[in-house]
Amino acid sequence: MKTITMKTVVGKALLSQSRMLSVCVLAIMCCVTYTSSLYSQAVYIEDGLRYAQTNSLITPRAGALGFAYAGIADDYAALYVNPAGLTMLPLAEFSASAQFNIYNSTATHFGTATSVGRTSPFLGHVGIALPIRVGDAGNYTIAFGYSRESDFSGGDSVVGFNTSSSLINSWVSGQNSATLNGNAAWELALADVVNGRFITPLRNNLQQNVSIRERGATNTLSVGLGVDVTKNFSLGLSFIGTFGEYSYRRIFQESDAQNRYKTLDTKNLTDIDFQRLQAVEFVDHTIGGSRLIAGAQMRFGDNIRAGVSFTLPLDYRITEQISNSNVAFFDKGDSVFYNPNDPTAQTIRFTLPWSLNAGVSAHVAGITFTGSAEVSDLTSIRATGTAVDATAIQQAATTLLTMQLRAGVGAEYDIPNMPLVLRGSYSYSSSPYLKSETGGVASIIGVGGGFYVTPNSRLDAVYRLSLRTYSNLLYSGATYTSSQALNQIAVQYVVRF
Repeated sequence: MKTITMKTVVGKALLSQSRMLSVCVLAIMCCVTYTSSLYSQAVYIEDGLRYAQTNSLITPRAGALGFAYAGIADDYAALYVNPAGLTMLPLAEFSASAQFNIYNSTATHFGTATSVGRTSPFLGHVGIALPIRVGDAGNYTIAFGYSRESDFSGGDSVVGFNTSSSLINSWVSGQNSATLNGNAAWELALADVVNGRFITPLRNNLQQNVSIRERGATNTLSVGLGVDVTKNFSLGLSFIGTFGEYSYRRIFQESDAQNRYKTLDTKNLTDIDFQRLQAVEFVDHTIGGSRLIAGAQMRFGDNIRAGVSFTLPLDYRITEQISNSNVAFFDKGDSVFYNPNDPTAQTIRFTLPWSLNAGVSAHVAGITFTGSAEVSDLTSIRATGTAVDATAIQQAATTLLTMQLRAGVGAEYDIPNMPLVLRGSYSYSSSPYLKSETGGVASIIGVGGGFYVTPNSRLDAVYRLSLRTYSNLLYSGATYTSSQALNQIAVQYVVRF
């Protein structure tokens, strides 16, 4: 329900008259419905990327070795990377970890940089691996557990004086003047039809302040089996079920900071007595999905091993609920509200990309050197459901995304005659986007170590820093740059028995 003061009714008489004409046209046509593009679909290709790219450490040991861990894959964490490596466990293994994430982001918009920070403590994982039979002929190992797959705590604070575009004008551009019901600029009295054209004077030179907050997490329940086919060759298979929630909150304020728009031109609409717009958008996802990982590992003596694994996502479903609230303020204190009815929750099915990983490690002079590389075909992301334009998602995947390479090198060193082990790695993830200027390249540095409490139990710790820069969309025709740093700290206790 809109609240309109007397000044709004009198001072915007032309807007009211033209709306009456348009309503009459709509009544005569009686065949067109319209929903603003801002609210009609909140699922985009970025949602597929979010759930396809995890930021999990798996365990502190695996996190310290980064992507390079796949070249070793010889403890519980192999369940998530290459389950064939589970057979390397000589004894049963139990481990659990706690994790603390620190997220920092700096958004740059028209030369203004604004920083925000978020923190998130949580249970990292709990898992157990059980060799069914151990001997010279082979090893059968089953593993299962829980882990935090991705933590979505983050967001941006975007501030800048936009001299070239506006959110309001993005609602107006390309809009058919005969089908205006549901258009936010129309409903908020910020645009009108003049000489058959739907226009607004609020096209640029507005102060923009945008607060974006993301929360939520995905979790996994997993089970896997590794089987020695021969003494030096093993196969493995893991099933990983994913569940969780994601929430997005955006408060977008656009204001006439320089008081350029201060009178209402009721004839040609070259000016309007505008003060400020506030547009609030909520998006909530409930996530469920699963994937299979099949792997193989070959050992060459005691010092060299190589492995390959293939990850096949199965069914990923998102139940989405969106909500919007908007209000426009004018110079003399009047305001117009537009709060569209929240649509019914929709279920969207995502087909996420497969990935192929290959890793190798070698033990030389007391140090284990390891490395791996993984490719994913991000162009294969698809989405179906009544809430999405499946054709648009497919076109976006094939025209905006590309094959992604993730690779890493690392080393692990057990210090002689001391109950200490040191680890470190560097990992690289190429941009998921076809155009390099979109950004998304990530560099990840991991360092960690372990302390043997007893010969069969150890405390591990890790610090990992992930850096990436994105060009993010504010609305059609406007982007900002976000430089993100994710600091991850985790500790675990692992015991073999």
